[in-house]
Amino acid sequence: MRGKFGVADCPSPEVKEVKHASNLSNLRVSCLPVTKEIPAYEPGRFNPVIKNGILVDLEYVKARSGEAGFCLVDGRSAQGFEGGGVGVFRAGHIPGAINLPFSAVLDSTNRYLPTDSLRAKFQSVGIKPGDDIISYCYSGRTACPIYVAAKILGYNVHLYDGSFEEWSRREKLPVEVTKK
Repeated sequence: MRGKFGVADCPSPEVKEVKHASNLSNLRVSCLPVTKEIPAYEPGRFNPVIKNGILVDLEYVKARSGEAGFCLVDGRSAQGFEGGGVGVFRAGHIPGAINLPFSAVLDSTNRYLPTDSLRAKFQSVGIKPGDDIISYCYSGRTACPIYVAAKILGYNVHLYDGSFEEWSRREKLPVEVTKK
């Protein structure tokens, strides 16, 4: 890759660490080597270790809702949070939730914003330092960037895996729709 970009295009002739090399073009811009060769690896064994307390269930969310120092953060778009969108049984959001769309914590290349910017985003929606956070979305997928951003900032954070898909199916559970 040095031949295509040249040493002058690299941040340093000896690039040792690149943050956020999340795709091929980021690797190239960062002057990391790129190859078409497929490496051969010996088969290995993956032994996952599940950390208790990361994923939480509906009962945990119900028990913590309304508690001081607790923030339920909905990572869906504003439209989904307010009651629009598709793919849910009832429109709206879990009562007391704060909306911070997952896209708000990522830049245009899908990298996490710098720490100061992340902190400002969290504070702008009312999340205070020291708050406990549970992130959720439709089904848990777009809650993950909120989870990671909260971890980057040092929050005690959990992910409600059942998310609004599970919550909205339970007719006896309350749902809020934002009035415009």
